[in-house]
Amino acid sequence: MQLHLCSPAANSGTRVARLRDRIINAPQEVCIERARYLTRSMAENWDKDPLTRMSLAFDNVLKNIKVIIREDDLIVGCRTSKLKGAPLFPENKIRWIEGDVGNFDKREVQRALIAEDEKREILEDIVPFWEGKTVEDYFEARLPEDVMEDIGLKKRRKSMIFLIKNRKILKKACSINLLSGP
Repeated sequence: MQLHLCSPAANSGTRVARLRDRIINAPQEVCIERARYLTRSMAENWDKDPLTRMSLAFDNVLKNIKVIIREDDLIVGCRTSKLKGAPLFPENKIRWIEGDVGNFDKREVQRALIAEDEKREILEDIVPFWEGKTVEDYFEARLPEDVMEDIGLKKRRKSMIFLIKNRKILKKACSINLLSGP
């Protein structure tokens, strides 16, 4: 059997070339749709048993996320509304999302665009609901104290909580130019 590889230039003007170019040139973006609809449903159904509330949340996500059909697509369906989108999974970990939400679009590595209104929604609606309810929180609550100390989790967690709770003060302090004097 012979393998024939085509260069991108050989396919220019074809449907595959258009799809390739569109994906290569698309910006990486954060998509909060899944997190939004999962969180809303979980908040409405938190008093139900875990399997029921997760099933209802999954149903809510599937009923509400956008179905995207793009030009030249033969197979439709995507896990985000963005062409190169990164969904959020707040039920697993929320502290890193809260800590990074202001920096997604400023990172040197894995930069991802996110709209200001989406940042606000994450901080005002999604994060507050999930605090203390994530898989990470459940896991940490069950770790023996000595294990937490051995892996440095206790110190890191306290530092992260301090940074998150004091981010406005720290941001202002970091913006002061100490070299310029009064």
